[in-house]
Amino acid sequence: MNKTMLWGLLGVLLAACSGGNEYGNDTKNGFLRSCSARNSPVFCQCGLAQLQKEYSEQEFLALDVEMSTTQRLPERLQQSFTRIRQQCPQT
Repeated sequence: MNKTMLWGLLGVLLAACSGGNEYGNDTKNGFLRSCSARNSPVFCQCGLAQLQKEYSEQEFLALDVEMSTTQRLPERLQQSFTRIRQQCPQT
């Protein structure tokens, strides 16, 4: 699974507020572009912010590598998605 697929999957599942670990422009823009194709901009910004609070950019990208290797969503990321869906506005 490539980064675009990860961002798409995250976009479908996520939404959140403002964050701690600031991701680089490539990572942020890729996530937001993919997420916005299926979700509101508010949801996508919120989801990105929540991810930045929970994972450093290196950790986030490492999860992509894990997904590519195992072809499965890491349990840790599944738990994050559950929390984010509960916390972020979907409109």
